[in-house]
Amino acid sequence: MIKLCYKKYEWELTNSSSKYFFDKTGLNLHVVLAEYITTNIKDASSGEQSLLSKLVALGSIYSIDVVNHALYSVIKDCNDSIPFEEIVDATHRVSWQQSDRDDDMSEPYTTVMLDLALDYNEYFNKNLPDIKKKVMGI
Repeated sequence: MIKLCYKKYEWELTNSSSKYFFDKTGLNLHVVLAEYITTNIKDASSGEQSLLSKLVALGSIYSIDVVNHALYSVIKDCNDSIPFEEIVDATHRVSWQQSDRDDDMSEPYTTVMLDLALDYNEYFNKNLPDIKKKVMGI
């Protein structure tokens, strides 16, 4: 579940969402998500543990336009009635910096991207044995 600006969005990373993202940005969505994880790990291991440091590091990976297309690409396959402009507006409203609100519905888009990357990584790792069986015909 993607929680962005007080809305919850179902998401799915499919061939269609990967193709849409590539067509819009020229980037591989899987690699983009992996970069959020590796940047988070590098920031944590560098000794720079402040929240601001983490948000700056995550916000420096890609432009907000790339983030908008990444989020939209995985959301649109589950709900094609969501317009791209809704995602653009939501990421603009939550911005890149932590708010003082005590909920998880107004997290900065940088954190939303990291959460998406971690969720995708967890899903992929959990389902890898089934994928291997399917590919190998086991």
